[in-house]
Amino acid sequence: VEGDLIGIFISNLPKKTTMIETIEWIREENGLSILPHPFGFREQKWTKEEDFDEVIKKVDGIEAFNSRNLSIKDNDKASKLAKTSKKTMISSSDAHFQFEIGNAFTFFENCEDYEQLHKNFRKGSKNIHGKMTPQVNHLFSTSIKIMKKIFE
Repeated sequence: VEGDLIGIFISNLPKKTTMIETIEWIREENGLSILPHPFGFREQKWTKEEDFDEVIKKVDGIEAFNSRNLSIKDNDKASKLAKTSKKTMISSSDAHFQFEIGNAFTFFENCEDYEQLHKNFRKGSKNIHGKMTPQVNHLFSTSIKIMKKIFE
């Protein structure tokens, strides 16, 4: 798949396919597909083959809040997209460091097991919570990437 896609409740990975085919494969496996950070500096690179509108129609959920987005406006756009397309919203820390875990989370009520969580996800969630990660953390991430390349 070109671009980012989250598949949950699956036990293996599909062969390299288009994003649309991967979403369909996840559904056949009784999994759920989530489009992460549709806007922002990690914005998906859409091609004619991977039509944005078609992806939105087929995915089960959209990451409406990503704590590592550089701008809250990108999260606002993602949230609006999830609402207008009637997709389940999730929130994610997108943690690159241990201390970032928990900066954002999604809460589904009355989930005692996998089946209930799966069912409740399909119903949708409006219980997303989060705070923006300090932008200095992006400097740390970039510095680590540069150091890895230098010392490889």
